Amino acid sequence: MEKIKKETKKTSKKSAVKQDLPWKTLVKGIEAKAPIEKSYFIDEKEIKITFYPSVGFDKQIEMIYNVEDMCFDVERKSIDNYHPYLVDFAIKYYAISYYTDFVLPQNLNDAWLILYRTDIYNNVWIVAGDELENVIYTAKENINNKVEYLKNKNEFSNLIEKIGNVVEKVSEKIENSDISELKKLIPETEGFKTTEIPI
Repeated sequence: MEKIKKETKKTSKKSAVKQDLPWKTLVKGIEAKAPIEKSYFIDEKEIKITFYPSVGFDKQIEMIYNVEDMCFDVERKSIDNYHPYLVDFAIKYYAISYYTDFVLPQNLNDAWLILYRTDIYNNVWIVAGDELENVIYTAKENINNKVEYLKNKNEFSNLIEKIGNVVEKVSEKIENSDISELKKLIPETEGFKTTEIPI
């Protein structure tokens, strides 16, 4: 018994030592890359933009949901509330918003020119590629899951509507028919004839 107690004490000391280690020593390649600054000339004025190789996990999640929100109407009742043509725009827009200190114009036409007619987004990819790739992948997965949900929801609603129509038609036939007509609506099965139904 004493041996077991001694061994238990030893292992508990070892695990205690492991827990006291700083968490960063447990993760390889944790060293943060420094932000990169690049100069751009807009209307003959020099603008310096800082590109961030990484943002916090909370910001990544925030970006994922913002990309999704831009692609759907506020009311997400049907697949008609989804706008697939906005997916690429939303990804570029929020990639620049989160991975640089540049503030995009609120005017969509001006924002579009910056997203598609400058190399700012390409530089975001160069600086934050690995992390950004994961964020974009997750955002697209979220959007696809939402689209599938809305499609299934629409199909289910259509099915319920069809069932309702069938029930309504059967109810009308029952109301307007005699007992012999009602018996015809019930299919015959082996060993059980509709004529045997005691009505």
